[in-house]
Amino acid sequence: MALTNEETPKNEENAPPESPKSQKDGWDRSDIVAKWVSAVGTPLVIGVGSWLIQKSISEQSAQIQKSIAEQSLAKDYVGFAINIVDRFF
Repeated sequence: MALTNEETPKNEENAPPESPKSQKDGWDRSDIVAKWVSAVGTPLVIGVGSWLIQKSISEQSAQIQKSIAEQSLAKDYVGFAINIVDRFF
């Protein structure tokens, strides 16, 4: 019994149906990208944010130290001036 052209099995018809997991649409791809971005981006944002905060605190601390030094120097100058005035009067 010979098969005619119409009766020959086609590869597409005999192929097993694709599972839903193997068919990826735009949402699945965006989900994968979002997971990678969150896995890499979150620590990166926290690290950069922490660095910026630390830098700001360090700059403020340096400004405060400078201000204290300037006030101390001014206090010493006033004390020196008072001693000079007391010697002559």
